[in-house]
Amino acid sequence: MLLFCNHGFSQTLAFKNYNSAQGLPSSETYCFLQDYKGYVWIATDRGLVKYDGYTFKPWSSAEGMPDNTIFKMESDAKHRIWFQSYSSKLGYIENDKIYSYPYNSIIKKIIPFQMISNWIIDENNSVWLSWPDKHQSLLYRITATGKLDSSLNEKDPNARKAYVTNTGVCLLSGMQSAKNIQFYSLQTGKYLHSITLKDEITDQYVVYKTDKGKTWIYINNQVFLVENGISRRIIKCDDKALSVMMDSNNNIWVGHMYRGVEFYDCKSGYKKKLGFLKKYSISSINMDNEGGMWITTLENGVYYIRQSKSISYTENDGLSSPKVMRIENINGAVLLFLSDFNMAIKYPGNPGLAFLKNPGTMVMDVKYKPQAPGSLYYLRPAKMNFPFKEKTINLTTEFSAEKIVIGKKCIWGLAYHLIFQYNMEGKKLRDISFEKLARVKCAFEMKNGHLLVGTLDGLYEFDGTNIMPLNKLNPVWGYRISDIKRVDSRHLAIATIGYGVYIVNENDFGMTPISYSEKDGLPSIMCKVVLSENDSVIWVGTNKGLCRISYFLNPKKAGFYTMDIGNGLISNEINDIQIIDGQLWVATMDGLSIVPTIPDTSTAKSSVFLENIKVNEKVVSAQESSVFSYQKNMLSFSFTGINYQYAGRLEYTYKLEPVDQDWSLTSNRSVIAYSLAPGKYRFLVMATIPSGKLKSSTAMYSFEILPPFWRTWWFIGLVILAIVVSLNTFIRYRIRFVKKREQLKNELNSSKEKALRAQMKPHFIYNTLNTIELYILNKEVPHSLAFLSKFSMLMRLTFTNTNKASVCLKDELDALRLYAELENLRFNNKFQFHVHTASSIDMLATNIPPLIMQPLVENSIKHGLSTKKGNGNIWVDIDREGDRIKVKIKDDGIGRGDAEIINQKKQKYSDPEIFGHEDRKDTGLTITLARIEQVWRQKGDKKTYDRKMFEITDLFTDNNNPEGTLIEFYLPISYD
Repeated sequence: MLLFCNHGFSQTLAFKNYNSAQGLPSSETYCFLQDYKGYVWIATDRGLVKYDGYTFKPWSSAEGMPDNTIFKMESDAKHRIWFQSYSSKLGYIENDKIYSYPYNSIIKKIIPFQMISNWIIDENNSVWLSWPDKHQSLLYRITATGKLDSSLNEKDPNARKAYVTNTGVCLLSGMQSAKNIQFYSLQTGKYLHSITLKDEITDQYVVYKTDKGKTWIYINNQVFLVENGISRRIIKCDDKALSVMMDSNNNIWVGHMYRGVEFYDCKSGYKKKLGFLKKYSISSINMDNEGGMWITTLENGVYYIRQSKSISYTENDGLSSPKVMRIENINGAVLLFLSDFNMAIKYPGNPGLAFLKNPGTMVMDVKYKPQAPGSLYYLRPAKMNFPFKEKTINLTTEFSAEKIVIGKKCIWGLAYHLIFQYNMEGKKLRDISFEKLARVKCAFEMKNGHLLVGTLDGLYEFDGTNIMPLNKLNPVWGYRISDIKRVDSRHLAIATIGYGVYIVNENDFGMTPISYSEKDGLPSIMCKVVLSENDSVIWVGTNKGLCRISYFLNPKKAGFYTMDIGNGLISNEINDIQIIDGQLWVATMDGLSIVPTIPDTSTAKSSVFLENIKVNEKVVSAQESSVFSYQKNMLSFSFTGINYQYAGRLEYTYKLEPVDQDWSLTSNRSVIAYSLAPGKYRFLVMATIPSGKLKSSTAMYSFEILPPFWRTWWFIGLVILAIVVSLNTFIRYRIRFVKKREQLKNELNSSKEKALRAQMKPHFIYNTLNTIELYILNKEVPHSLAFLSKFSMLMRLTFTNTNKASVCLKDELDALRLYAELENLRFNNKFQFHVHTASSIDMLATNIPPLIMQPLVENSIKHGLSTKKGNGNIWVDIDREGDRIKVKIKDDGIGRGDAEIINQKKQKYSDPEIFGHEDRKDTGLTITLARIEQVWRQKGDKKTYDRKMFEITDLFTDNNNPEGTLIEFYLPISYD
């Protein structure tokens, strides 16, 4: 059973809430202040914050505040932001730096245990303080030099005075038991007027405002209007107010503890008109320079109310559900369908709403047919008593559907996969099943009587017998259709989910329709509902706001105006729209908004400031010298536009004269200019919004980049002279360089030749041939052939590698192994040869000097192992250290000391002309050292090589007996 309840409730305002989730350091806020630039300052129990519409900048004890809890703020004549902390200490912020009031010790002395009730800073830099002390209010002044003045303290026990500043702040003095309060100007001392109360004046909070000869005064929970010297009480609050504000229209806003805000309209004779934020404690109410309201609360941060002509109805105003799904106009009475199956009704001429409570049965749809007065059609429940004079007709007895579409002669009912056709004249019913179709979402009867059916998988046309998918005519009709409306005598507007809105001629669905999407100006392509205002204007409801499209039949002239939570709506997610009595009714997921159909053409205001200027990434002040050298030719400009109606959504137009002829548009808040040529420049930037209705100041910065000194006429001669001298110097240097390079090449070739002679000495060849001959004489032909084969391979590798500047590490090690094998055969397998290469080294890609290790291995064999009793070992280990190769050659021979003794006893070769002369000094070792040093010099870095990069270490046992020799040296990772 449906119950009707006559429940009146008021409209609300569209709020934007800032709390800790949006960036405030705390949701417990005490005070609001807007500085002369337009920045907003908010006092919290965790410090101050500065807000520019984009980000909150915190100021707490970590930044130097005397206390994190800040109760009050004031701005003085020097634009400094003064603050009062929980510990009653004063301080101020100037140029983003915190300063402590130098006479806080005086305040502590005169107010040891009390909290300051009120204070101001006058134009002379004096601080005025007022606070309650027992049964009286004390008033002191601390001068700029720290002198304490108590001359304004009232001595009369029956009197109480209030000294009023130019900004309306009242400083009290006198006994609280007094019932009369006299008002004086603090600046001039002039008497203004007085008010007599019935009760004692116990309240320390007094608000004073004067406008056009009228004065409004709040004191002791009452508001008085003083006019022509006569005062009368116009408001009596139920309890003590935490905050009172008289706005620019002389409306009065009163904030209470735990009871929210009460709004008293001046035009209605200050009858209470609105109550909102009812569960919050309102610590301050203020109006900014844009006309927006800022309300600080002790529980949930700050609420901002944009100046707007829109009104809204939400759950706070009595709606049983915030989600308003559909709107129906029934002969002037507006019916709202809510998501909890209930309905709300607004009657003509009644500002409040009533609601129909429906416990358990949903009214699916209601339609009013103006052509047949007294006909109100509805679906479910079985019995329905609407509070309207129209005759109600329940279609549920005829068919079960979700929506009703009223045609010329038929009523169409829409269900999941069914459409019901009810002939109103013959009262005949038939159902049409579309089981193969997706769910039906909307329908529209065309002039020819055909029914357009919008479904989840596209648009269909039903001619009474057959249904045809229109995507066969045009693929766009295969998109999800959400709404269909007529916009003029020939065209329909079709809203889609995901593809915007289309305008099509109802007689030709095969033609390409006019389409509008985000790139054209729609706030979103997720369009749920469309409505025609007239032949040239349509409204489109999306999930990102409401869009008005004018001149929609001409895409080149089409204009777009978007409404969202930033300029009047209670929510951006639109469910339905209707035009009723010249106003736009908008059903949203957060309530109902009623807005004018005429776009708000008022011009918002914005101030733009250059936050910082960087020259070559170094921050400079706008007040500093604006003349820069030619090297400082990269400038970046960071700027901020102050506008809280469009907080965070401003765009900026800028240009750099004379580089830019036209203005450029950006949503960024910084611009960089690169590689500027010498000259004089001027950077200009303004704020704007997409609709263009924004009056912005222009921030400007002029600067000059000086030309380089070499462009001066006197420098040209010096340049020519310098070129001649430089050319001469270069030629001489080049000659020296070529000579030096040739010298290095010669030295390197010489080292190669000496190395070859040192490595392949004639006595080695002679001894090798003798060994082969001995094998032959002993008829050891296989041994002689193997020996001879390896010897020839070694000779070929040696002579091939010697002609190269560098060889790959693999080839070098192959030659070294052959040499070691031949020597081992010659000495009857007296030693074992071990080679290890680190896995991090690519042996084919890594080049080293040819034959660089062979002389060192030869020394190990000749001097270390050949005279050793028993067998021995030679280890060659190659590793990588950064961009170098480390080579280690180690043997376990007799050591250098014993080898030297043996060498001294040996005789020289008998024929030096054939076999060469062998000094006692190891020529192979000397040449190898020279080659290694030459390689590092050729690399070009004189610091890369020193003698420590080639070291020989004698090895000993624990008993100090010789145990071999270790040679370590480094080579570049790549050698060319």
